[in-house]
Amino acid sequence: MIYDSLVTNNNSIIARDAILRFSNSPPEDSTTDLLNTDLLSLSGDITVVGDIDNSGGDIFTLDDTTLLLQGNLSFTSGIFGIAADGFGPPISVSGFADLGGATIDLVLSAGFSPAVGEPFALLQADGGVMFPANTSDSASGRVFDFSIVGNTLFAEDTGFLVSPVGADFNGDGVVNALDLAIWRNNYPIASGAPKTLGDADGDGDVDTSDFMKLQRDFGIIPVPPITAVPEPSTMALALLTLACCPRRRRS
Repeated sequence: MIYDSLVTNNNSIIARDAILRFSNSPPEDSTTDLLNTDLLSLSGDITVVGDIDNSGGDIFTLDDTTLLLQGNLSFTSGIFGIAADGFGPPISVSGFADLGGATIDLVLSAGFSPAVGEPFALLQADGGVMFPANTSDSASGRVFDFSIVGNTLFAEDTGFLVSPVGADFNGDGVVNALDLAIWRNNYPIASGAPKTLGDADGDGDVDTSDFMKLQRDFGIIPVPPITAVPEPSTMALALLTLACCPRRRRS
């Protein structure tokens, strides 16, 4: 798909195995080609050409995604859902990635179970990465630490579990069609929504972000919280020197 002017997404853009070209020419805004205020869902092999400004919207890369962004990425606010598979950063940015306003929602791809304390790459940006404002637990209920080494954002499993907000709206211990029905029957709610009405991400509303969370959690049995206190050695900080190899795009 090719767009020759500034695009404001105030609904949904859903793409799979696609090339999206956003060219704001003549420029209405010299720094933005795509202004995302709602949902941008990407899966498969995706190339996006142009600068993306995410302002209040949400961007999700799904389980099998390799994203190449030929431009800059900036988050004023919103959720950045990243599915990691451990084979290198699933997201590559040719410009800079300003994640200062982003809430990272990390999901582990099917079959990927990182070792505790072993960093894995999420995003690499040639122009540098600004640290995200917030992070959330993955759908598996595992707690991750995030760090930037060079121009790459890494995550690391801490070994601790929490009970996630998740999409188990009726509290029966599994995310299934009953929870989907709850979300569908209550969508949309602008504010003041409890989890029982379909608020999967804990932000007080029932919207498309909650549906994406439900889709990613579907079939998962939430993990109960643990109360173990970590040994002092697990709290130590280590400086890691990591050699990053370019990620090969899927053919």
